[in-house]
Amino acid sequence: MSNEVFQNWHEIPGKSLADKVFLRQTSSDRVLLNWAQFGAGTAVPLHSHSNEIWVQCLSGRGTFRTDNAEYSLVPGCVVNLPAGIAHSASFVEETVLLETHIDPPELTAGKNRA
Repeated sequence: MSNEVFQNWHEIPGKSLADKVFLRQTSSDRVLLNWAQFGAGTAVPLHSHSNEIWVQCLSGRGTFRTDNAEYSLVPGCVVNLPAGIAHSASFVEETVLLETHIDPPELTAGKNRA
């Protein structure tokens, strides 16, 4: 039987990934959450994931791009990306995103799935 987990993002240790990019992570058996903070003027180059992800903009402003579309990132918007969809982003002001990764390989590698 599992127990619930309560956490505060600001109490989870984070790490700098690049200049003006800061990441905090937490996970369960099947879901990885990233609280990602991007400074004004930063960009994430084109990349894709082997798993489905949801991206929620919590604060700030930027642009999110796929091969099919370009979206304005503003607080309250949510983007769903099926596995394999290439995407990039750029940020015109400090922006915080919450990324939800469903069954990412770093959590599911080596597990037998029922």
